[in-house]
Amino acid sequence: MIWSTYRLLRHNPVIRDLLARIPFRYQKKIIHLVIRVSGILNVRRVKQLVFILGTRRSGTYLLMDHLQSFGNFGGEVLNSGLPQGIGIDPSVANPKQAIRHMRACIRALTGSIGGFKLLLEHLSQYGLSALDVFAQNPGSKIILIYRRDLLAQFISYKTAEHTGQWVKRDNTNTWNEELCIDPDEFNRFVAEIRELYASVVDDHAMFSRTLVVQYEELIADPNMQIERIAGFLDIPVPRQQKVLVNKFSKGRIEDAIANMDQLQELIEADPTLRRFNPFANENRPTERVPVNLPL
Repeated sequence: MIWSTYRLLRHNPVIRDLLARIPFRYQKKIIHLVIRVSGILNVRRVKQLVFILGTRRSGTYLLMDHLQSFGNFGGEVLNSGLPQGIGIDPSVANPKQAIRHMRACIRALTGSIGGFKLLLEHLSQYGLSALDVFAQNPGSKIILIYRRDLLAQFISYKTAEHTGQWVKRDNTNTWNEELCIDPDEFNRFVAEIRELYASVVDDHAMFSRTLVVQYEELIADPNMQIERIAGFLDIPVPRQQKVLVNKFSKGRIEDAIANMDQLQELIEADPTLRRFNPFANENRPTERVPVNLPL
């Protein structure tokens, strides 16, 4: 109920215009009230819970668009900048508060299959990891998406940052300007992405219930990836809906970077920058124990 309500609020132009006149904090209060009431009244709770895990600009929006034809999937419940988000400042929040908000969102889900997406950096902000989420929901399944080309992921991030547009659903305002990339900032971004994915791949119980999707493969052959996802969820391949997400920039990544020569030195020194594999041995973390968060 909550996610169909949220989509109505977000995509209906009349309701969206009305909501735009309401201060954001009150929009969030309305959505959170709907979440709590839906959870209390929900008698047909979701049977198969699915978490979509990824990092910013890894293709989670595109994957979520595809998954709308599978079941009842919602958005980023730990993104404090969205109406359905947690609404708690990460600097003052604690893991139990984040778990409680996720639990409320789960209770509001209906249907045979459903879930929402969690960015690994959002989990980290609240002192959590994917292992902590799985420990609270051991019957859940996880679809993990990553991007092989970390340079392209960083360019996507900077483009969205420059345009202020994090989801592109039409062909207008395509970004075609060159960016000058700070090598140090890029290195910090890469280190963070590697560390975040490393937090996922080492727990065997969780990983046995995880399907890995590479963004580049989803772009190249979406039908094959949809078949993989359907098999993983033990359901027939659904009739696909129209995918609304579009790319911000088109063409070669090299043409979008003003100082590509400078970055080329980094790439030659570390080819994995454009051939990232989160399951390589050097990216595997030490084993960690989930935080103790009683239900």
